[in-house]
Amino acid sequence: MTRARQGQRQVVLELARASRVYGRAGSTVPALRDVDLVVTDGEFLTIVGPSGSGKSTCLNLLGCLDAPSEGEVFLCGRATSRLAPEDRAALRRDHIGFVLQSPNLIARMSALQNVELPLVYRGVDRVTRRARAQETLRAVGLGSRLTHAPDELSGGQQQRVAIARAIVAEPRILIADEPTGALDTVNSAAILNLLHELNGALGLTIVMVTHDPSIAERSPRVCVFRDGRLVADEVRGRRAHAG
Repeated sequence: MTRARQGQRQVVLELARASRVYGRAGSTVPALRDVDLVVTDGEFLTIVGPSGSGKSTCLNLLGCLDAPSEGEVFLCGRATSRLAPEDRAALRRDHIGFVLQSPNLIARMSALQNVELPLVYRGVDRVTRRARAQETLRAVGLGSRLTHAPDELSGGQQQRVAIARAIVAEPRILIADEPTGALDTVNSAAILNLLHELNGALGLTIVMVTHDPSIAERSPRVCVFRDGRLVADEVRGRRAHAG
């Protein structure tokens, strides 16, 4: 089956009747149950739900960090569930950037060196990666903090560095797992504004998990999970309940 376009927009992520069960026979936990979900190029999608609802499991499947027990996950049209782990990792590296609740910056490296790191792993030459890292840090508002170490930056600035590191290789998709969860209200709003700016200016597809209703309210699309199921999919005030 070809999964190339939905309407005029290209499908970049899809769960097709995807389920994820943990454990062994006789002692299993169904974390995700028969979920259908399509994400198109340039969307900003927020996933919400109570603890244990399946939202993190869904994010792991969409990010190709895990494979479904049943069903399929498509990344840019390619079925991923039966790929070898190293092939899935390569596909993930080529298309997806990740931002977590903690910035996880390397303390001994400057902001610029932290952002350069993904390009080092890709074998990009020093001059090119330095220029691209500088440009990306300027894009997230840290052009004057290039040489600062993580402990010389505020929490919000550290998260901006983490976002720059996630997008410096120009991924098509950004997976953000509670990116504002460790920040105060002011910095949370600033990081959310930045993500929306990147979504609009770069056409970057963003899939974000949050527990904060005020953050979810600003998302153009919200998917609600409960008991491992997608129970509602709301787009711009129009709510479509999953069957």
